[in-house]
Amino acid sequence: MGLETFLPAADPVGLPAPYWLLKMLLLVTFTLHILAMNCMLGSAIIAATARLWNKSGDHLRLAVDLGKKIPTFLAATVTIGIAPLLFVQVLYGQFFYTSTVLMAWFWLSVVGLVILAYYGFYSIALSRHTAGVRLTLTAVLSVIAVLCVAFIYTNNFTLMLSPEKWRTMYLADPSGWNLNLGEWMVFPRLIHSIVAAIAIAGLVVVVTGLMKKRSDPNYGVFLIRHGATWFLVATMAQFVTGIWYLISLPRDKMMLFLGKDMLGTGLLAVGFIAGLGSVMVMLGARRTGSGRQIAVSIELIITTIISMQGMRDVLRMSYLNAYYRPEAQAVAPQWDVLTIFLVLFVAALALWATMMKRYFAGRLRDDGAV
Repeated sequence: MGLETFLPAADPVGLPAPYWLLKMLLLVTFTLHILAMNCMLGSAIIAATARLWNKSGDHLRLAVDLGKKIPTFLAATVTIGIAPLLFVQVLYGQFFYTSTVLMAWFWLSVVGLVILAYYGFYSIALSRHTAGVRLTLTAVLSVIAVLCVAFIYTNNFTLMLSPEKWRTMYLADPSGWNLNLGEWMVFPRLIHSIVAAIAIAGLVVVVTGLMKKRSDPNYGVFLIRHGATWFLVATMAQFVTGIWYLISLPRDKMMLFLGKDMLGTGLLAVGFIAGLGSVMVMLGARRTGSGRQIAVSIELIITTIISMQGMRDVLRMSYLNAYYRPEAQAVAPQWDVLTIFLVLFVAALALWATMMKRYFAGRLRDDGAV
């Protein structure tokens, strides 16, 4: 019984669109999903920490403000996440489905965990009270539920990269209770993602401070400085966890980003430079509260996020190269369905951009920047 027994053949129907187009849509939609997820998870961690810390009234007020935003962030995370998950299934279905079956019960538990997190976050957002042991405990348990989801996803999306493990894993336990804990990169990858979420949520706090600055200057300044601190500490920690993640990879995979592969190395360089630049700019913004500097820092960190998603794809393809050849995939275009999707997707992005522009237009003007 060889590896081929555990690696199903690609869907004989073929890809519903050219490979390059599906890959591009995967990267775009996944980047949007990551942005929403970072806002949700990071904000939940900062809000829960603020409730536990509660050093001043401003910390509790911050927890309440974030608490009202988190259900929306979670809804966006789930909704936007559907698209990249579908593209992963279309492009890498024989890998994703097999790893999912191996850890089936953990994967199915994601639904319950997300529902629990939803209830927790909504109960905080809709509560008539702003403080109390119950709200603090609910905040902490909701964060734990989301972290469990992140842990399960990390296990699945690393296990799908290692078909050589599947046979041994299945024979040892065919019940669907497997995890990929023997893989060294699981925890570095998970922690790297969590720290990134905290950094992005720090920017959410900073932007909230800009919106509050005119109506409540003292609170606005507190939010800008507090959020900038979260962002700076988490982003600097990203360099440490990023190195940990990099050295946890097999040597041939690590070297893809250290000179062996031009694309991988270039993406790492861009991400590092943009991340360092965002830190330098935010150091000034924390002191001055300049909206222009904050906007530049946000643009730089988004550049970092985009480069990191490109690196993720380079790593995934390196793992799957021995089993998967994109050029060998049959293509049976479904242009009618694809056209409808693309039109609706572009329209949704345009609507979202318009809503964001109108929402922030009157709130983020500072030193002439929006």
